[in-house]
Amino acid sequence: MAKNYVKVEREPRIGDYILYEKALLTRLTPGKHYKVVDIDEYGDAFVMDDLGDYYDTGGTDFEIFEEVELKVGDFVKVLNGNSYSEKGDILKVVAVDRSIFPYKVEHLDGTYAGWYSDNIVTKATENEVFAQFKIGDRVRLLSGGGDAPLCGYRNGEVYTNNNCWPDAAPNDGLIELVGGDVPHGYAKPSQLQKVSDETKRLQVGDYAKLKNTVGNVAGFRAEDIVELRYNEVGASDFKVKLLAGPLYGYTNEENLLPVSAEEVEEAKRWAAVSRRPNEYKKGDIVRVIESPNALPVGTIFEVKAIGNDYVRDYRGNVYVIRRKRVELVAPVEQRVDIDKEGSDE
Repeated sequence: MAKNYVKVEREPRIGDYILYEKALLTRLTPGKHYKVVDIDEYGDAFVMDDLGDYYDTGGTDFEIFEEVELKVGDFVKVLNGNSYSEKGDILKVVAVDRSIFPYKVEHLDGTYAGWYSDNIVTKATENEVFAQFKIGDRVRLLSGGGDAPLCGYRNGEVYTNNNCWPDAAPNDGLIELVGGDVPHGYAKPSQLQKVSDETKRLQVGDYAKLKNTVGNVAGFRAEDIVELRYNEVGASDFKVKLLAGPLYGYTNEENLLPVSAEEVEEAKRWAAVSRRPNEYKKGDIVRVIESPNALPVGTIFEVKAIGNDYVRDYRGNVYVIRRKRVELVAPVEQRVDIDKEGSDE
């Protein structure tokens, strides 16, 4: 994974990096990170300069950085602007690869901001991130909805930022939301997307999630992911097709929520076996990916029973589906080791 640096306010330590904004000598390059290789008895840091010699930084002015690994979900600050962003903008990392421009980033409203290298962006501080979320802002919840501390708040819905606690009790590192089914919910900035008046509306060809089944959507379920088609009838905004099968209906935009690319890809994987996301059946073969004090991670077993939001293994252990504790290996319909007519016996 590509490396990056974050500025720290303290005395230098071995392994830190020192940066000079202006060159003191020709053997030190402005803006370059020099690794601290030693600290003497006086607390002065030594680095290797451009000539490969030890350089004593004592008595000079510099900034101190720690090396970090940027990952998906991190926030970064732009050091050098371009056509997609300006210097000082705070962006979110949405993909990382091993190219010379390893970070794919988005603006906080989800719009594309390009691919960047580690000399163009640096990891943003928590205070810099929280400064982007103003009290009264409208934000979309991307993840964590339905679970504490976001019970009563649903992924994809838009809520209001009521308060921020970047580093203060009682809700360190959280943003308080209002507008859900309960008075307050609490989310991290990485779980939110800013919403502006310019946010594009849904259109034919997009994917979306149904809020409810009111209207001409018989057979659908709330939170089904659908593809938006042109409505040749004209009575509703869209004709919708269920991703998991040949089911069609009609609904208005107000009954639809945007979905992330990741949600669509997950829904398509399940649709390939004609199922909705996380729709398990008795007889499926699954793999444990998070063990609730049950079978070890990596264990493959046959689903022996299905509940409202769980599956059971042959020992009776329960795995909560919405917590992604198992993954599908082979649907029962595609198994060749059982008698299909007797599979439910």
